[in-house]
Amino acid sequence: ACGVVVLGDLLRIAREACPGDERGPAHADDARAPQGRQLLQAVKMWASQRLRQITSLFVDLGRLLTPQQNIFDIYAPFLDFLLAYAAAAPGVQALTGSASKGGALGCVGIREFRRGTGGDREEKGDGGACSELETRTGGVLGPSDMFCQVDVFEITLQLCVETVRQSQDADVARQAILYCHACSTCGALQVDRVVAKRLPEIVAATLENLHCWGLENLSVLWKAFALWSERYDQVFLATTSQWLTNTNAPSTIEATRGRANASAPSRLREMDLAQKEIVFCCFRSFRGARMRQLLQDLCLIASGSIVPSDALVAYEYALQSDQCKQTGRVGPGMAQGANPSVIEIS
Repeated sequence: ACGVVVLGDLLRIAREACPGDERGPAHADDARAPQGRQLLQAVKMWASQRLRQITSLFVDLGRLLTPQQNIFDIYAPFLDFLLAYAAAAPGVQALTGSASKGGALGCVGIREFRRGTGGDREEKGDGGACSELETRTGGVLGPSDMFCQVDVFEITLQLCVETVRQSQDADVARQAILYCHACSTCGALQVDRVVAKRLPEIVAATLENLHCWGLENLSVLWKAFALWSERYDQVFLATTSQWLTNTNAPSTIEATRGRANASAPSRLREMDLAQKEIVFCCFRSFRGARMRQLLQDLCLIASGSIVPSDALVAYEYALQSDQCKQTGRVGPGMAQGANPSVIEIS
C-alpha cells in the first residue's frame, strides 16, 4: 500500500512538472518541458508495466477482508493511485480530490463529445482502443497504458462498483467516483463502451448509499452525475428508472460477497410511485445547480433528515413550470411524449 501511495504521488508530481498543459503550473519554464515530459513518461511506463500485478494484488487483498476490517484501509491507496494514473493520460480531465476544490473542472469539455455512448460511430478492431487513443493524443499513449489494457481497466471499474456499494464511508466512495468520472472524460470509443457497461452498476450503487454522503462531498457527486447524464444520457436515465422501480435491494443479494455488512434498503426506495416519478423527471430534466440541489435533498431524504413529501413539493412545481415553458416553445401540436429519448418510469 505504501508503494502504491508513493507511485501515485510520483504521477501527480510528474504531471504537474509538465508545462504546456492546462493542468500544469502557469509559471512553468518552457525550457524544462522536455525533462518534465520525460519524467512523466518514465513514471507512467514503470506503472503501466506493473498495473496488472498491482490490480490483482488489491483484488486479492479485498477478498481477504473480514467483516470487522475497514474497506477504506485496503482500497483507498489503490483508488488514489488509479485516479493519479488516469489523470496523467492526455485528454483526461479529472476533478480535484477535495470537495472544497470541486470547482477545478466541473463539466468542462463534455459538450465537445456526442451525447450518448457512441451512437453509430465506426467500430474498431481489437487494437481500436490503442489506435484511437494514440490518434487523439498524438501517440503519447503506449500499448501498455491502462485504457489499452481493457481487461484490467474493467476490473478497476468493477472494484469501484464494489467499493461504492459496500462502503459506509463517503471518503472512499468519493475516490471511486472521482476515478470513474476521470475515465468518463477520455472520449475514446473503447473506453466509452467499458464505462457505459459499468455505469448502471456505479450509479445504482451510489443511489443505494446516498445516505452515507455528507453535504461536503456533493460537489464531487453532482459533477459526476451531471457528466454521466449528459454523456451517457440513455444509459443514465434507464439506470435511474430501473433503480427507482426495483423493489429488491441489491445489498441482500450481491453487495458484499460473504461479508455481512450490508446496509438496509435505501429510504428512497420507500417513496411512493408519484414521488419516484418526480425524482426521475428531475434526473431527466435538471442540469447544473439544479442537479446539485436535487442530490442534496435526496441525500437528506436517504439519511432520514427530511421526509419526501416536504422535499419534493418544490420540484413538482419546478417540473410543471418547465413543462409549461416547453409547451409554449413547441406549440400545442407537439405531443407530450413526442421525444423518443424520454424514458417513462412505470
